Formats: sequence, C-alpha cells, structure tokens
Amino acid sequence: MVSSEAENFAGVNKFLTPLTILLLFFFTLAGIIVSCFFETIKIEHPGLINTVSVFGFFILCIYGLTSYARFFLLLPFVLLAYPSAVNDFFPSVYLGQPYELGAALFPFITHIDIFLGLGLLKRIIDQRGSFKTHVNWLTGLIIILFLTSTFINLILVKDAHHFALLIAGLFPLRYLVLLILLVSNHEVEKYERQIVTGIILSIFFLFLESTVNSYINKTDVLSSGTLASNTFANITAAILIFVIYLKRQSYSINFFVLLAFLATGILIILLTETRMAILAALVSFFLIQMRFFKWYKTLFVVFTLGVLVLMIYNSIEVPDRYSVSFLLSKIQYQGFSTNIFEMITIERSLETSSIYSRLKLYQTSINMFADSPMWGVGYGAFNYLKNDFGFDEFVLIDAHNGYLNALAQMGISSIFLLYFIYLYPFFNYRKIKGSTFLKYLFVINFTMAIADLSNAGIYKTSVFALLAFNTLVIMNFKKRS
Repeated sequence: MVSSEAENFAGVNKFLTPLTILLLFFFTLAGIIVSCFFETIKIEHPGLINTVSVFGFFILCIYGLTSYARFFLLLPFVLLAYPSAVNDFFPSVYLGQPYELGAALFPFITHIDIFLGLGLLKRIIDQRGSFKTHVNWLTGLIIILFLTSTFINLILVKDAHHFALLIAGLFPLRYLVLLILLVSNHEVEKYERQIVTGIILSIFFLFLESTVNSYINKTDVLSSGTLASNTFANITAAILIFVIYLKRQSYSINFFVLLAFLATGILIILLTETRMAILAALVSFFLIQMRFFKWYKTLFVVFTLGVLVLMIYNSIEVPDRYSVSFLLSKIQYQGFSTNIFEMITIERSLETSSIYSRLKLYQTSINMFADSPMWGVGYGAFNYLKNDFGFDEFVLIDAHNGYLNALAQMGISSIFLLYFIYLYPFFNYRKIKGSTFLKYLFVINFTMAIADLSNAGIYKTSVFALLAFNTLVIMNFKKRS
C-alpha cells in the first residue's frame, strides 16, 4: 500500500483550497456588510500620494500581465515594497480606537490580493482552465487551524468593530492560499533572475520612499510609510545576508550594483537605529555557517569579532541607552513569577523606556494567551483588545515579538504557522536538489525568525507575504527533489 504524502492528502487537495476561497469570500463580504451596518467601516479621503499610488499600481499590473517574466520581476516588489497608501481606497476598519495615538486603518482587501489574483487569472486563461493545487499536510493544517481560530473568535466577538478586525485579519490566510495556487502552477526557478532582481530593487525603492516619508513627517529616524522603522531595518538586514550568500555561491551580480546595494542596506540599518537588525544579521549568518558550511571557521570569526567588539566597547564612551552595564543597573530580579513586573522591576528613565514598553507588551500578550490558550483572541485583534488585557497606553502598537503576537491572537494553534514562516525553509534547505539560487531564500526567513524576537514583522502584510512566498518556493522545490 502506498502511503506517500501526495496520496494521503489527495482528498485535501480536491476540496480544501476551493472551500477556503469560498469561506474567505463569504467572511470578507460579511465583514464589509456588518461594518457598513454598524458604521465601523471607513474609507480614507484620497490625497495626492494615494492617487499616484493607485495610478502606479495600475501601470504595474498591466506591465506584469504582459509576460510571466515581468510578473515575477514585479512580484517581490509588490509584496514587500509597494506603498500601502494604495490600500486607502479600499474599505477598511481602524486597527484600534479611532482616538488613540497613531490610529490607522486596516483594509479588508489589499493590493497584494489584487496582484496575486490577476497573476492567477492570467495563468488560468493561458492554461485554458487547467489548474493544479498542492496542499501538503503543513499548509493544509495551517488553513484548517486558522479558519477554526477565526470562526471561534467570531462567535465570541466583543462588538462589531472586533468582528470587522477579525475579518480584515484573515490576510495571512488569503495570501497563503493565493501563493499556494501561484507557486503550484509555475516552475518558479525559471524566473530566478527576475525574483532576485525584484528583491534587490525593493530595498532601493524602500530607501527612497523612507527618505521622502521621513522628510515629510519629520521623523527622528529613517522610517518607511509601509514598514515603519524596526521592521524596515530587520527585513533589510535579512535581504542583505541573503544577497551575501548568493554572491558567496557565485551568483552573477554587477559589482557596482552589489556595492550600491550593500551600502544602501547598511545605511538603512544605521539611520533607523535598529540594534536588533545588526544582531539578527550577525547571529543568522553565524548559525547558518555553523549548520551548513565550515563551522570551525565560523567559531574563529565569532571569537575574533567578539574580542574586537569588547575592545571597542571598553575604549569608547557608550551612550547610556546602549550601555549594557547601565541598563542592567536599572533592572532588579525579584524571583520567578508568571507576571513579568512581579519578577523584575525596572527603574523608569528615558534610556529604559524601550525595554519597559516591550515588557508591558509581552505581559499583555501573555495575558491574551492565558485567556484563550488554544485559539487566541483572534488574528487582527491585538491592538484593539490590548487595553482589556493590561496595556495602559492608548497608542497604535503591536506585540513587538512575532511569536507572542501569534500566540496571543491564535493561541497554540499558531505553532504550525510560526514553523512554516520562520523555520521550515531553514530545516529543509538541504533537501533541495539542484543548483537553483532561490533555495537561499531560506536565509531571509531565518534572519527574520531571530529579528522577530523583538519585533512583530510578520504582522506587517508585506513582510508576511514575502516570507510565505519564500517558504512555498522552497516547499515546492523539496516536493520535486
């Protein structure tokens, strides 16, 4: 008796994806109708930036549909870098209270949905309706668990606003299904050059966009209108390491383009002042080297760099905000407790404000998880419900930890999603046969797995879409190896 994965899930492939698409359509329509009825739906008043963004997106869609090579060139750019201002034309709901600091709208549908949908429509037409769907045990389980978590929380909603947020929060599932269909019906390795070029162009564009955004809004640090500061720096660091590995494996890239890209990436990290981006890049690089390449050389480099950093650290005057000894002097351990602030006390100051805020968010996430450990409070609801679970500030914010963010909103059922996004590519990289450079996409996901210990990058629609695409590409390569 054959018990292969393909046969075990043949039945799942036949009905799960079409059923999920129908449910997503129904939920989205229901969310918009309910939001209209209870007047929680909003549409941003379009300005010049929004109008230009829509016009630009229309041009990109037309250009991308002229050939698959152009579509895959634009795909990473649309997923990661295209300005989110285009989404202001779509029906949306406030992520939290309308009066909180930094209040922002969350759309029921995004430009990513549209671009992926158009790409699939082109493929269906070109193949005259012949279409493949590959759902393996992992993606199938994620779809089922995500739908279950959402359905349970829809029954338990606090109000119509909460209901609308849960519907808008289905974006990971929408992207996942669309990307499964896209990757299943293309030999993605044919567009290796286009995909890598699109990723590199995304960073150049984001640097220009963030420079303009920071100038207009007079921000203290470099900040992208789409990715803010920390997530922008973290994903830049991840892509930097990815490109370094491509070059180490003899990927052909123009020397001056490479130099400009490295300089731009480093400048982004410095101007955003994101320490975790530097740490994540270094830790990711060393761990990948130790697992897949020459570990003894890695240990030597780690030791040498460690000594060098300590020498520099002890020879210069480090600002209190970055001084390990200063920050530790402000923190006192009181003994183990399930409450973070019973376990430690922090002397409040300007230098410790970032640590204190993160710990408050971590405690809020833990409280949400404790309230509903299996299914969470619903994906998309963290910011709206944060004040009900101990957070005492009225400001737009996320959990500042990708793992706690998922556990708070989806409970234990999010573990498979976290594995899929962060770690599946890392653990399956060696199982891919062939010389495609796209298998090194695992570097981006793994670096973000480290960076998201202090940030919730996957809660950004664009970052989740790119990481999901990377995983599905590697999953598809593994299936065919």
